[in-house]
Amino acid sequence: MNEQSTMPEPLRRMVREMFRDVLGNLAEVLWHSQADSHDWRRMPGYRLTDAADTLNLMANIHAAYLLKSGLSEDAVRTYVQLEQGRKYERCLDSQEADQTLARMFNQSGASLGIGSSACRGDAPEYCDQLEALLAGWRAAGSEEDDEALFGHLPPAVADRARRIARALEEEPQPSSV
Repeated sequence: MNEQSTMPEPLRRMVREMFRDVLGNLAEVLWHSQADSHDWRRMPGYRLTDAADTLNLMANIHAAYLLKSGLSEDAVRTYVQLEQGRKYERCLDSQEADQTLARMFNQSGASLGIGSSACRGDAPEYCDQLEALLAGWRAAGSEEDDEALFGHLPPAVADRARRIARALEEEPQPSSV
């Protein structure tokens, strides 16, 4: 794997797919915390664990890619913050991450064979909406300049993200019910 200045497309698709799965799990936790649900004790635990497992797998895949691309183990340990007591020691020896990485870079087509169907070739508009939402959420209340917040996004996605950020910064108005 050669040196690149941007994340390789298979990794980028993996991040989008898996992030959508994490968001779906977290949304379900929120739903169970607000709804009248007899599952409020059980389901949040399941979904939080699912989200944590997915995030851990993402870290493992990222670390596996960095190692396979020639980055030193010490640098990868720093990037996954092993020295700060994080529990990602498996990142450096994860068969699941290695297998997923191999599928990502050897498989043709948009599907990675992991996660959900969103953010693959069949749902690019959903991916743009998700990316705009996340960028807008990050930007709301931020002191970073516009280019730092939105410069990496396609123009239409950046415009949507700016609108989302402005909406999030507005004071809520009382409803007139």
